[in-house]
Amino acid sequence: TFEEFDKEKTKLKGELTAELDSAKVKVSDLFTKTIYKNHFYGNSYTKILEEIDNVTKEDVIASYREILNNSQKTAAIAGDVDFDLIDKYLGQDIPEAKEAGSLIPIPQPLEQEYTEIIKEDANQAQILQGWRVPTIGDDEYPVIMLLNIILGASGLSSRLFLELREKKGLAYTVRTAYETHKKSAVFSIYIGTEPSNIQTSIDGFKEEIEKIKTIPVSEEELKNAVNNLIGKQQYVTETNGQQANMMAYYSIMGKPFDYQAEIIEKLHKVTPKDLLDCANKYFTDDYILSVIKP
Repeated sequence: TFEEFDKEKTKLKGELTAELDSAKVKVSDLFTKTIYKNHFYGNSYTKILEEIDNVTKEDVIASYREILNNSQKTAAIAGDVDFDLIDKYLGQDIPEAKEAGSLIPIPQPLEQEYTEIIKEDANQAQILQGWRVPTIGDDEYPVIMLLNIILGASGLSSRLFLELREKKGLAYTVRTAYETHKKSAVFSIYIGTEPSNIQTSIDGFKEEIEKIKTIPVSEEELKNAVNNLIGKQQYVTETNGQQANMMAYYSIMGKPFDYQAEIIEKLHKVTPKDLLDCANKYFTDDYILSVIKP
């Protein structure tokens, strides 16, 4: 592959450019590089395309060797295996997992910012609004996971789907997402809508956020959200491969291999007041709003 470096670079540039032709990908790209401005986490497709011609084959080889020889390594194994045999071959090379220091800084505090791109061939508007929130391992991590389920990550039963799509007919697609990194995380709301509905959709975001900040979630809605989230957690760890992948992820994030069990235990302890307090603490006016429209 290194012998065909220039060919691979050209291929990658073409693939990223093709991806960015999608308005949905483009708004995500705009949002990411704005909410993580001047930070490693903001290296979106367009940022990569801006810098890729400066990357040499020697740079890639040096990075490859650095990762191979000096990075933190994790081996997560699930299934019916001979662990004594595995320990014999891997034990000396991969020591007991421990959290390694990270050179990536914590992102700077966020201030409200509006970004917009005109895409003349777009058929609809794409809107993303988001906030920085605590990440995996924080005390409020389970609370934000549940806010995500309640607002927009539970499909047809989520509040945003019911209000903005079913009742108001604003959305082709509407959802929330909770994306975590080691040093930060983002909670976002996305909608695809008619260009004439941009402001109405943004007002709809504001209305639903205000509700979650002022009206306590009912015990029934909270229970349903907990069950939904636990079901999702179990679904993505059904196979040995999925279990190993999840354990490796937790280890890299500085958590024990069985962190999922700890999360599930904490989910059952979340109260309506926890949700209210968390929403008020993080769903502030310091947000990023990105729009792609024709």
